[in-house]
Amino acid sequence: KTPPERIHLGPLQKLKQRIAALSDDLARQQKEDAAAVERCVVAAVERANSGTVGDRLRRSGGQLVRLSFLGLVAALMGKEPRATSALQEVNSHLSGEDVAALWEEIARVMCLTVRLGQISRVQLAVDELLAEQGRGAS
Repeated sequence: KTPPERIHLGPLQKLKQRIAALSDDLARQQKEDAAAVERCVVAAVERANSGTVGDRLRRSGGQLVRLSFLGLVAALMGKEPRATSALQEVNSHLSGEDVAALWEEIARVMCLTVRLGQISRVQLAVDELLAEQGRGAS
């Protein structure tokens, strides 16, 4: 067997710079993802509650059901074709294309939310590494 290759990360100062750059990239990605989640949630709820002006007024007055994002996620977890027809029963203005777009938005939010959690965990590890490097340099 061949011994594993040794990886050289370069001088300590460059390593600190690379870790700091990684930390900055993670923070930027986290901010972008959080904004995208908010936009997707708002867009999905708006689409799910679309309709005529009269429908919107009845929804705001409580005469028609107003779908929340959690309600949409619960519907997504249902079996097809019932999940789609249930949404269309609540809002008859939703076409099959509208429901498909809702599923896409919900799936995107779920994926982005998972990535936000992953970024948070990596950011903690990077912060600990930077703190450890700082203690080692002093």
